[in-house]
Amino acid sequence: MAYRDPLEAARQRVAVAQETVDSVLERMRPELMARLPKPLRGELERLAGGLGEPARQALEQLQNRERSLIRYGELLDEALSLAPDLEQSFNRLPVRFPGRVPVSSYVFADVYHHDYQRIRAAVHEALRSHDPDVTLFDAVPRYFDFEERPFLVEATFRFQNHPMRLQAAAGGLASTNQQSTGVYGYVRFQLVTSVRQSTPKLRLSPEGWSGALWAALRLTRDVQIGQEVFDKTFLVDAGEQDAARAFTPQLCEALLRVAEVDVPSLVVHSGQALLEWQEPNEPARALPAALEALRALRELDPIPLLVVPAPS
Repeated sequence: MAYRDPLEAARQRVAVAQETVDSVLERMRPELMARLPKPLRGELERLAGGLGEPARQALEQLQNRERSLIRYGELLDEALSLAPDLEQSFNRLPVRFPGRVPVSSYVFADVYHHDYQRIRAAVHEALRSHDPDVTLFDAVPRYFDFEERPFLVEATFRFQNHPMRLQAAAGGLASTNQQSTGVYGYVRFQLVTSVRQSTPKLRLSPEGWSGALWAALRLTRDVQIGQEVFDKTFLVDAGEQDAARAFTPQLCEALLRVAEVDVPSLVVHSGQALLEWQEPNEPARALPAALEALRALRELDPIPLLVVPAPS
């Protein structure tokens, strides 16, 4: 049935086009928009900006809006067609070992000192218990300033089939006695694994006066997880939704177990999760809990890029 009034007909067509666009947008999660090819995302953002303005009632303006809505709908359909492949890539769980974490230090430890040999042997034994095929890298006794810091322990291995890299190096202030013996105050452990791109980006650090100051100055966030002991122990720099998704009971429990030895720091970014803590020249007492923490991050549920319709 044809409309007698061209203006009313244009209003009706704009309403139908808007309803069609809205129905598509309801199916798309923000994560999908963020992962679209840059030209497509840019064109969608440009059109969305124009469509956000109030609709005018003049016939020509309604016709222009109709054309923009139709074009916007076409681009949204293109985005929907890309969603399955993008979702697969977004949620792919890496199987390769993560790369070495770059560090720098002026600590010249005697990595063959008997104290360090004891630590190294104990850690190697612990790693072999998780993965008999662990790859152990030789310790380097001396190095120059321009070379990367040598590790007392460096290994790649699998923990319950999850790829892990462990680096352990001497740390602490050097007293005269330490300089002469090459043995320092503690061992700094770095445990890193690869995670899905969909894993929330976050930073975890020990709660303290400096963290409280940065949070008060709004230089960092301090999200509360809702567990009293955990919130008093750690400062969580993450979005509230990301924190709610990432800090499962399994992850929180494992991190608190590490904190019984030393309150760790955790950074999840760019497809990797890095957990760091230190121990006073002991053979990695916190390692079992640290492994459980990174396993919990790797086992977070994937994120769909399209809204799953509720069952009728």
